[in-house]
Amino acid sequence: MSEDVFTLTERYDPLTGRAWLEVRGTPPRTVPIDEGYGAEREQLRAAWPDRPWHADWHGGTFWPSPWGRPPLVVLLAAVTLACAATVGAGWLVGPWGAVAVALAASWPLLRLLDHASITARGIRLGSFWSMRTPWHEVEAAGVASEGRARTLWVRGRLGAASASVPPVLVPAIRARIRRLGGLEVTDGDGGLDVRYARWRQAALGLPWGALLGTAATLPFVSAPWRVATVGLLVTCGLGALGASIEARATGWGTGAVGWLTVTYAVVLAALTLGPWI
Repeated sequence: MSEDVFTLTERYDPLTGRAWLEVRGTPPRTVPIDEGYGAEREQLRAAWPDRPWHADWHGGTFWPSPWGRPPLVVLLAAVTLACAATVGAGWLVGPWGAVAVALAASWPLLRLLDHASITARGIRLGSFWSMRTPWHEVEAAGVASEGRARTLWVRGRLGAASASVPPVLVPAIRARIRRLGGLEVTDGDGGLDVRYARWRQAALGLPWGALLGTAATLPFVSAPWRVATVGLLVTCGLGALGASIEARATGWGTGAVGWLTVTYAVVLAALTLGPWI
């Protein structure tokens, strides 16, 4: 590069899934961002420390990349399929069928928007309503690879979370986590520890959801005691299963075995009471 370099800007196109470095100078030029861009980026920053350096993700928000594909293309295809299914259900079943299909399709569509937000306050992976984990509570971070897909995960004090990220931006994500959190991003899915940690929050909420659902259903059924019995059995089973997951995620293997035994006992009780419910 010559001395006629004014600014360097990293760009990402969500329609194509490609990223590049835009060099504004005389003459202007572009540098593609690929798997080997991390080392090249460090050399460029060392060679031009006084030049303004910008990035489309300077705020810390990274686009999702479901299955390693361009996000806008995947979202457009998913919305098109959901609309077609809703219209087809409305034509075959009626308006209530269309409403049911639309509600069923809304959750997968929202999960396609799961993204990574990496700022000085911490890291948030998943939906926009997910909680942000402060850096002092982040225990480990890594990138799992499966085909073209790249999934960023973090394990913290209260559990683990993950989100798809564009493959071409993995070097930038590694550098940002290293700079803000002082962590090295490992390769791999993190093993069983991360899998159990991901289920901790869900395991805590499922029993309460079953209990509230049972309570809300009782005034509208003809046999409330039967529904209450089934609901309490399901709540107890989910609670014991959630306690086993919590025990395993926090390293208490013996407690996990004990709570799984309780879960098995609840299942046996449900099978025994089945003929009388």
